[in-house]
Amino acid sequence: MNVFSLVRSLLIKYWDLKIPVDVDYILSALDVDVEYIDNDNVTAVIYYDSSKYQLKLTYESTVSDRYRKAHALGHILLKHVKQDSPYIIRKESYKLNSDNENYLANIFAMRVLVPLPAIKEYAKHISDIDKLAETFKVNRNVIRLRLKDAGIIR
Repeated sequence: MNVFSLVRSLLIKYWDLKIPVDVDYILSALDVDVEYIDNDNVTAVIYYDSSKYQLKLTYESTVSDRYRKAHALGHILLKHVKQDSPYIIRKESYKLNSDNENYLANIFAMRVLVPLPAIKEYAKHISDIDKLAETFKVNRNVIRLRLKDAGIIR
């Protein structure tokens, strides 16, 4: 399944049509355990032991955590995480020009946190990128990229 179909089916099944999208609910519904750790070398690590996924994050901010959780979920659902082998996510993983797996996880995260029907509707009434970012609880770069991705801005 490609990233676009995956996002669509995930949102159909788990999104309650409220903004911001409840990524914690989605992780819980998919039985992914989330735990916070202290680690200066990574921002997240995903473990899979054949029965369950565990996501371990360093704490940053609510907005950053939401994006990192959605990004990690992308890696899980796109089958990038292998059994008994920790999947390490570093800060550079969140750049759109990173390797293909991280690129796909970034697209996944952006589209899950800023669903197309919602951004189209909200953009009709709110033109300020910072206000949109605050509404969707993502950073302004994610909103700007999603507006471009949706064809709302150039």
